[in-house]
Formats: sequence, structure tokens, C-alpha cells
Amino acid sequence: MFSLLTVQEVQWKSWVAVMGSPAWASEPIFQTREERNQHWDVLKSLIEEWAADYTKEELWKTGQEAGVPVFPVYTVPEVTQARQMRDRGFFQPAMLNGKPEVVDVPLGVFDRVIEVSGVEHSPAKRRPVPGWLTSAGSSQGRTAPVGSG
Repeated sequence: MFSLLTVQEVQWKSWVAVMGSPAWASEPIFQTREERNQHWDVLKSLIEEWAADYTKEELWKTGQEAGVPVFPVYTVPEVTQARQMRDRGFFQPAMLNGKPEVVDVPLGVFDRVIEVSGVEHSPAKRRPVPGWLTSAGSSQGRTAPVGSG
């Protein structure tokens, strides 16, 4: 899965070029941003059909090289196994149901003992970075910038 943002016409034209300028992209229903938005269900299917032959990382790299805001969307298992997250020490071990099974719980998100679905988590070893979720679980309308913490 990936996310694509083509707000500017130049971004849409660049994305069409990335896709090899398929004939359907010249259809009248795809000529303006308003038309594309109105016919998003059709457009989404066509883009997904084309993208099925590529990995999300390939789409991300190719889109970025073309100046198109596109990025991979990761599943929870993909995030917990991501080398970048492990290397940064984002996850810490936690016991599951009091047994010696270890699961990954994000470090720095909570600063108090919690129990969610049998996962006991001790207080974080460091305070959350401003902008990250607070101990109450609310970001107060903010999200963490990529690469912070």
C-alpha cells in the first residue's frame, strides 16, 4: 500500500509519466483535479492495477525522483520489523500476560504503567518528544515529525 498526493497539476503529469503515460490518463474525466476527485473510485482502481507490479518502496523511490509526493504505507508488522525503528531503539521489550514472551511496545509514547489487552508496559525510559502522543494517548492535534526522537 502507498499514498499518493497530486495536488498540483505538474505532480499529476509527473505521476502519469511515471506510469508510462497510459491511454486512460488522457480521458476527459481525468483532465482536471476536480474531475479526478469526482471520479476517484475509477482512478484509484486504475492506479492500483498499474501499481500492483511494483513494491511500495519502488513506487516511493520512483515517485520521489519524479517530484511526486508518494510514500509507502506500512502495516503494524512491517513497522515493528523495520530496521530504522529497531536501530533507533523505538521499541522495548514487554512481558505478555506475565509470561516470558516478549512483544514490542513503542518506547517514549507512554510515561506511566498501563495494561492493554494483557500487555504490561513499564514507564518509558525517556520522555516523549514534543509533538508525540502524550501519556493520556492524545497528540492534541499534532503528529510526530518523521525522524524525531
